[in-house]
Amino acid sequence: MRCGEPMPGVDVDACLVDIATFGCHLADAHIRITEQTLQADGSDDRD
Repeated sequence: MRCGEPMPGVDVDACLVDIATFGCHLADAHIRITEQTLQADGSDDRD
């Protein structure tokens, strides 16, 4: 990834800024995958 170069389905600039600022980038997909994993193993107590 390079700043300003498009990548389908990815906001490259936002991703790179997050990595530079926080050392990582969490997208909606990462959050959904985490929630699905927690639900699958019964660790999600939100219900």
